[in-house]
Parts: sequence; structure tokens; C-alpha cells
Amino acid sequence: MFLDWIAQLGLLQHDSQCNILASLPLSSQRLIIGEVTKNMMNVDLRSPAHIKWYMEVLGQGFNLPLEDMNITSDDVDMYSNWLFKQRPQVIIPTLEQDFYKTIFHHFSLLFQPRLYKNTSPLVQRHVDLCKKVLKTLLAAGRTLTLSPETWTVLLKVTLGITDYLLKEPTIEGSVADELCDDLVETLFELWTRSNIMQVEMWNILKTCFHRWTHRSKVIHHWNTICLSLTRYIHQLTFLKKGTPFILKFSKDTQQQELDLPSEFVHYAWHRFTYLIPNPLLLSPHNFTITMLGISNCVDALIRPNQDTSTVPTSSLEYPDGNTLLHMFGNVLFDVCASGSYSQEKGFSESFAVLIRIFSTPQKRVPFLPCYIERFYAVLVVGLKTDTCLPTIIMTSTQLFATNLMGIRMLVSDYVIGLRRILPKLKFEYKGPIYIDNLRLAAIRVLGTIMCVPNYINYEETWYASEIEQSSMDHASLVGEQEQLTTELIRVLYNDEKGDSVVSLKFYILETLVMSLRTETSSYNSRYILHLINVHVIEDASFCPGLVGTVIKLIQEKILSMQLPADVTLVAFDVLMHFVEAYEFLKRDSKNVSRELVLGLCRYIDLLIYNSNLTQIYPLVVQAYECMMTWILVSRWIMDDHDCYKAVISTLSKGITLLDKEPPVKKVTTPTTPTTTTSKQFFQLSPRTKSQDTPPSPTTPNSTSTVSTVSKRTREKIAVQMAAEYCMSQFINHFGRFARLQNESDAKQKYFLVDERIILAITDDTTHTPAIEMTVRDCTGKYGWRIHTNYYDATISKTNINTSKSPPYLNLNILSQHDDDGMFITVPTTVPYNETDLPTLDSLGWEYNAVKQLMRQELHLSNKSITSTKQEPIRSRLDDKGAFRLLLSQLGFLLPSNLDRIKLISEEDAKTGLDALDQLSDLFHSLSRRDCISVSIYYARNGGNMKWPDLINTEALTEPFLQFIHCVGWPVDIMQHKRFKGKLDSTLCDKFIYYSNKSVELVFNIPYLLKDPNKQRITAADDHLCIIWMEDMENYKELIKEIKGYSDKTMVYIFVHPLENTGDSLYWVRILVPPFGSTTSAILASQRLHENAMIFGPLVDGMIISKHILGSMIRSTAVSAHQACRIVTGTFTRPHVVRRDHIKHMAQNYTVTSSLSSFYMDMFQQ
Repeated sequence: MFLDWIAQLGLLQHDSQCNILASLPLSSQRLIIGEVTKNMMNVDLRSPAHIKWYMEVLGQGFNLPLEDMNITSDDVDMYSNWLFKQRPQVIIPTLEQDFYKTIFHHFSLLFQPRLYKNTSPLVQRHVDLCKKVLKTLLAAGRTLTLSPETWTVLLKVTLGITDYLLKEPTIEGSVADELCDDLVETLFELWTRSNIMQVEMWNILKTCFHRWTHRSKVIHHWNTICLSLTRYIHQLTFLKKGTPFILKFSKDTQQQELDLPSEFVHYAWHRFTYLIPNPLLLSPHNFTITMLGISNCVDALIRPNQDTSTVPTSSLEYPDGNTLLHMFGNVLFDVCASGSYSQEKGFSESFAVLIRIFSTPQKRVPFLPCYIERFYAVLVVGLKTDTCLPTIIMTSTQLFATNLMGIRMLVSDYVIGLRRILPKLKFEYKGPIYIDNLRLAAIRVLGTIMCVPNYINYEETWYASEIEQSSMDHASLVGEQEQLTTELIRVLYNDEKGDSVVSLKFYILETLVMSLRTETSSYNSRYILHLINVHVIEDASFCPGLVGTVIKLIQEKILSMQLPADVTLVAFDVLMHFVEAYEFLKRDSKNVSRELVLGLCRYIDLLIYNSNLTQIYPLVVQAYECMMTWILVSRWIMDDHDCYKAVISTLSKGITLLDKEPPVKKVTTPTTPTTTTSKQFFQLSPRTKSQDTPPSPTTPNSTSTVSTVSKRTREKIAVQMAAEYCMSQFINHFGRFARLQNESDAKQKYFLVDERIILAITDDTTHTPAIEMTVRDCTGKYGWRIHTNYYDATISKTNINTSKSPPYLNLNILSQHDDDGMFITVPTTVPYNETDLPTLDSLGWEYNAVKQLMRQELHLSNKSITSTKQEPIRSRLDDKGAFRLLLSQLGFLLPSNLDRIKLISEEDAKTGLDALDQLSDLFHSLSRRDCISVSIYYARNGGNMKWPDLINTEALTEPFLQFIHCVGWPVDIMQHKRFKGKLDSTLCDKFIYYSNKSVELVFNIPYLLKDPNKQRITAADDHLCIIWMEDMENYKELIKEIKGYSDKTMVYIFVHPLENTGDSLYWVRILVPPFGSTTSAILASQRLHENAMIFGPLVDGMIISKHILGSMIRSTAVSAHQACRIVTGTFTRPHVVRRDHIKHMAQNYTVTSSLSSFYMDMFQQ
């Protein structure tokens, strides 16, 4: 006696000896069943025949109408009690399984449909009772010991009930709809627990399941069971873990652990996976759910998200891509190729699954050509479809870094697709992807393909019309400046043959340029600037005029004052990086440097006129640095009088900024500090009392007023300090200097001038009077050799110096690269504060006395020197008094100027220098450039790589050796006199070194050390690590290994040579792991992790070419090292350190004496 539908399915057959009350009227059945149920607890069951008769009566109770649900409920309780608590004693073990089967049969009658009204409260009572029975059946499968035959009956009963209700059309609020979740959960769990492997039963389940797929709840539960089995299969097959099978259908259901045999798990996984019919036959909503379920199963195999903490990452294995495509490929390819994209999410997910599969590295067997061909075919179609394009772009950020054969043939197709998103969406998109994230993904994909066209010749012309059409559509989105720039770039990239298609590189750069205008996200804008930086350096040698064109574009962007502050800082970085391409710029665009410097002068002037420097002073400082970088790149400014006048005027405004302090406004409330930009390039030192603004008159709010003045003055000090430093650089740029060879051998006299300059003066015995002078300031160290000669005024002008200098004074300046003397004509200009400067006539008797003395000396010299003698006549001054003559002519020995110069006693100065030398703070040993050390390692892969393997020199390859020689050059450590890091002759003979005007780089490479184990000493303070990876498998595991030996490392740059590119393209990954050994280190790492765009030009995930690999890695290393020091609070410019040491010398080693004592010291020397 059971539900008739079960028999119609052919699962069970009715027994004619059962159902004895069926012929009675309903009223009689109700009476008999009610009385039996009421007195059942008092019945003495003495034989199996008794229990069988009573169960026939109780079983009929499950078929009563809704009005008799009380009787039915008592019957359910009675059966539950017999199953789990008080089983009748007459049920002997041989009859136990038949007893279970009978109960299961009778339970099915409860699910027979009843006539009811939707508003009847009895409907919910019926639904609750059905759920109770399903829980009872599930508990029986969990707790009772069932024979295989009983399991089969239980499964057939459950399957029949489920199919009987779920095959009907979906009606909201119906019994079937209310019971759908419980029915499918019960069926799937019982089916899994039964370990059944009968093909017939699985075929019946598949047939029935197809009739339920119109219900979305059924598809959800199918996704759950498939995902659970897939994860368990991954554990058994690849992790070799014997943990129980975990099954949890929803948040409301309790998690179940099933101990299943491995053989059954594999079989059940296969059968459950293929229960679903062709997804294209499902309703749109259910199709989407199905594709999401397949996506989750694929992700569980290639990117398992279960807890694998007990398994080393290096030992994790995944199925081959061909295996996944054997399982899901036909469905995925058919869906993608169907062309019916009515359900956006489902079809998009199909493309996403395929891209994730093909983006997974294949370690054993490469993808079959047939699969690659089908993948490329559907991908080309998807890139032209608005509904699928966003998802394709979001999942393609690593596709071009794979070793797929022929993947770079799709570059042109991707460019067409990307130009539908950048610079602005050309279609209406209402999907779940945030637009800024979509644009970021498109920018990242551009970063992986922009260097490819230089190494693959795209001669096809089919894409030209489509891209040109997109260019016309984008013309209305950009301004006039961008349109002019893109047209100029088009001309630069145009093929020399004339009428052929414009290079694909042009369209990539055009997309970046136009996107820079339309982008609203600050993060994305900085990303675009970094890509433009790399693209221009990449193409500088191939495209004449490109560097100058892009510099003008970025310059206009900055001068427009419309960029956010953080984007402007990156723009300045990009302009400074373009200095590397100056040789191309000088050849193609001679006036770009001049226009850029003049533009920056105007920009700085506008910012300084802004009374509020709180938020903009980092921009002023960075603009000063950018301006000086382009000035110091060569000596082009020497002959440009207008330009250097503008530079001097702009620098003077910064220097005199504190002299124009506006009246202090009364502030009634304390001001809140304003958050400045994250990248500050000049660290403010603690202010001394002399720097503080005098306190205003005492008022109730005087504290707030002083605080406001202090904050305002701090920004001005930063700008003034930057301007003074740049002015020193600018002035020194007009000459070339060298350090004197005999500086340390001769006896020197030390003077401190204006607490800014240290003069070390040595008498030169080869000339009389003559001196050698070393000048140290915050910009560096410079050497001078000065001697005084007298010439006959009648000598031909061709034989004497025609400099504007006085005829009796000749200054020979030593070259930095050679020892040849050279005469310098110092340019003059009108300073910014000329009106405040005193005139010579106002200087008084001092100037008149000097002028009269000069006339007398000139008269005597002309009178005593005959025209026949062309050799200079030496002075009869004492050989040791030349320094007094120099100081006197410079005006430092006048009484009014004695407060500007102080004598440093020989004993104290020598002791001070020695002490500072021991502390590595000695002034003359401090470099005027940033000194950086970076570690470089070679690794095959990240799996099981330990420290001894990482420093092993036997596995090095030729491309790696070429790489370390392209980031710097080898130097002999015995002959090298500059920055060495922690290296010395006991550790190595040679090392890799690089330097320019602003930085010195030492690369700590263990393979160049005599003992590679010493790497942990030499690299202990390195903030950045570069790792050459032959195989990117588990590359993140190396971070933990290196971190154990170099705790201060915060940035890791991985360089991976791509296969099938002829050693021409390299994939760069940049990671900033947010962890550390201390709380402060963790906070600093997290801050840098969140603001990774502050350093560049390389960004995570880019693919770059070989010919710019060394320069880009080097530039990124310098920028990242600076960012690490900023977030750790240890960043200070070298000139600030040198300035502080000068002040330290002034405070501790100068001689304070009276006027008479000073003159006595001078003339007793």
C-alpha cells in the first residue's frame, strides 16, 4: 500500500492482499482508523499477524482528508516511535527490514493530493506534516541499519514522491512548491548515503530529474550536491586526504558528514554531474543558475577554496585543462557559440569559465589544438557582443601571460573590444560589474598587450575599419588638445608605405590618451599614466617625436589644474621618467624641454600665489623636482637666457616665501589637520625656536592662533627648503666640478659660511698666492683651484682670458670628468626680490675704499708690467696667506660680515669628522644622492624552494645573467669608492651597480658573493626584492621564505620570461604582502598595499619587452624603495640630511670668539 504514482513509474508493484479498508465508505474508514489510533498504545501486539493488521489500518490514516489531519498526525507519531524508540517486541530481526519497508510505503500516501482551498489553514498543516515525514525518512537513512533491498525501497519511495509533486508546473504557494527544497534535499542525501551504484536506478533518477528542471530550487540543489562532490573528489584525488564528505544544502540546514567509499564517490560525482540536461533547453533563469553551478565546479578544481592549510601549497595539484574540457567543454562551447545571448549573466559566465580554464598553467599536457581552436573562435564572437564583453574583459587580465599557442593573434580583437569600454562605454550596461572596476580590468588587459605589436607584425587590414569607426565615435568625448595629440601620434605611427593601415600601437596609445581625459577614478588615472610611461619608453626608439608629443599632453593636463593631487604627483613622476628618453627627445623635439620647464615655472607661480599651501605644497615640491630634473639632464639651458631667468624668478619666489608672511588672522577654534597626499617628497624636520613665528599678543584664543601659524609656516618651510635646494643645484649646474685629489693630504682650514656652506681651504704651493678649496653644501661637494695672476694690459687679447671677470682674478674650475681648466661666464638675471637688494652705492665707505684700492692696484700693475713680458708675474705675498686674500675679496673679513663666517677649530673639526665617520654620519661621506640596495634572486618555481635552493649558483640560466647585467654594470669593489651597501672586499670581488644624478643602486645578488649564505647579512635592510621566476607556479610561497631572512622587505617584483615569445616578452608581478614581524611593520605594509599606485612605472600584471626590461625594473625599484621609506616614516632627502649635518657642525664645532680674537686667528694661521 503506497502512492500509486510509484507503481506507474515501475518502481514498485502493489500487493493485492493489502489496502483492506479501501472498499469501506470514508466515514467508516475515519471511525475505524480513529478508534484504532486512539487505543493503539494499549494494544498488546502478540504476533506478526497482529502488527500487520494494525499497520494496515494505520497506513490508511495517511490517506485521510485534510479535515482528519489530527488522526494522520497521530499515525506519523506512532510510526516514528516504532522506528526510533519503542519498537514492537514481535518484530524479530528477520522481520525488521520488512517492517521498515511497510512504514516507508505507508508514508508515501501522505503526499497524495487533497482537495482544498488556498485560504484553508489546513493546507499549511498538511505541508508541515509532509515535512515531518520527510525528516523521519531522512532520520531513518541516517540512523537505521538498512539492507540493500530496504535502501532501494526507501530510495524508490522518496523518488516517487518527489517526482509525483515536482513534475507539475510551478505554482507559487502549492504543496509542491512548499515542499520542493525538503524533497530534493532528502532525496539527494538519501541517494548519497545509500552508496547505490545500480545503473537502472541512476537512469530512472536522471529521467525523473529532467522533469523537475523547470524549478529553480531543483537547479540550486543540483549545484550544491555537484559542488560538494567536486570538492571531495579534489581532496581524494589530488590532496590525498581521507576526510569525511561534507554535505550542506543551505544555511538553514545542518552540515552532514558522510563516510563514503572512494569508488562510490567517483561514480556518484560522475552521475550527478550529468543529471542536468542541455542548459540551452532550460528556461533563461534556470540556464543562468546552471552555468553558475558549472562555473563553481570548475573553480573548485582549478582554484579550490576549501581549507588546505594542512597541505603545503607547493604540493597542490589540479586536473589538466583537457580533463575539464572533456567534462564541460561541449556544454561551454555550445553555449558560447549559440549566439542567443538573451540571458546576459549565464552566457557571460560561460565565457568566464572557458577563460579561467585556458588561463590555468598546464604542467603535464598542453591543451589539445581542437580545444584551442574552438576557444579562439568563440572568444572572437564574444568580444563583439555587448552582453558578454564586460565579463570577458574582467577575466582576461592574465590570459596573455599564458603559454597558449597563438594567443597573441587575438590582440587586435581585444583592442577592438577594449575600445568599446575605453575611453567610455559605447553600450548600455546594467550588469553586476561596477563600471570603475570594468574600466580598471580593461586598463589591465591593455597593460598585457601594449608591448606585443612591436614583436608580432599585424599586417591584417580587417580590423582597420572597425577601429577607425570607434575613433570617430570617441572624437566627441575628448577635448581639442587630445584630438590634436591623437592626430599627431597617428602621423608619427603611420606606415612609411603611405596608404597602409595605421599601426596597432597607435590605437593602443590613442585609447590610453583619451581614457586619461574621461577617467573619473583616481586609481585608474594613475594606472593609465603608468601604462603611458611604459608605452612611450617602449616605442621611443621606434617612433620619432613620440616622447615630445606625450610630454606636451601630460604638461597640458597638469597645467589645466583639473587633475586630483595624487594623480598629479604620478604625472610628475612620469615626466621625470621620460628623462631616460632625452636622447630621442633632443633629436626629434628640441624645444620640448624648454617649454616644459617654462610651463612648470608658470604652474609653480600659480600654486605659490594660493594662500593655502596645506594641501598643495607637495605639488609645489614635486614640481620643483621635476623642473630641476629636466634642467640637469644636459646643459641646454645655458644659452637660453629667458628660460633661466624664469627659473631663477620661480625659485626666488619659493626662497622668499617666508618673507611675505601675511598678517595672522585670529582663529577662534582649533583647526583640524588636513590629510595631505600620501607621497611627500620632503620630510619636514622638527622646527627650532628660531624658526617659529613670534607669538601674537595674548588673547583667549592665542593657542589656536599660534597653532594655525605654525601649521601654515611648516608648509612654507617645506617649499622654501625645496626651492633653496633647487637653486643650489641650478647654480652649480653652470659649472663642472671635481673633488681635489690632495684634499686629505694637505692641511686644511675649515670655515662655516651662513650655517649653510663648509669651506675647506688649502694653500697651493705651486702658485703664489693660490689655494685649493672644497665647498660642501646640501647639494654635494665641489672642488676649486684658485690662483691670482697679473697680466700686462698691452698683451694681445688672443693670449689672455676675455672673461667678464676682473683682469687680476682668474678662476680655474676642475672638470668632473677631466682635469682641463675652463673659463666660465656666469649669467646674470633680475632676481625676484631685486627691489629689496641694496645697491653698491649704498654700501658706504667700504665699497669706496675697495674701489680706490682697485684703481691703485690697476695703475701700479700697468706701470710695472712691460709689453714685452707675456708671462704672469707672481705676487710676493706669503705662500700661506692666500686664503686671507680670498676671504677678504669675498668680503668675509669685513667687521659687518663676521657673523656670516665662523672658524672651525682644527682640533674640534678633526675630532668631529672622525666621530661622524665612525657613526656613518660624517658629512663628507654622505652621498648627495639616494643610496638604495635591492636584492635579486633566481628561482625555478615557488614549489618547495628553500633558502639553500634560492642561493644555489648551479641553476642559473643565460637569460638571467643577461638580466642582472641590464639593470646595472659590474664594478670592482676594490676600486669602487662610492656607495657599496653592506658589501666589502671580504664578501665579494665584484657587484652590480648603477648610478645617475639622483640615485645610487647596489644589487645584492647571492651568486656574486664568495659565500652565498652571507646574503642574509648584505640584504638585511633591503626594502625590495626582485625574483626571476622560470615558472610562476606557487610563486607566492617564496615570499615567506625570503621574509624569514630579510624581514624589512616589503615589495616583491617577480619577472617571468614568457614561453613561445623568443625570450622577448616578460610578465611582471608586483606583490606587497600586508604582513610583518611587528605591529608597525604590519601597518606600514598594509598602507603600502592599499596605495600601491604611488610607485611605478611598472604595475602588477604588466607584460613588457626585453629592451626596456632593465630600465623599467630599475625605475620601479627606485620608486618602490622610496614608497617603502615613506610609509615606514624613514624617508628623508639626502640634501636634508646634509643640511642637518651642517647645522650640527655649526652648533658643536665652531669657534665663538670676539672680533679681535677672530682677526688674530686669521693672521696667525
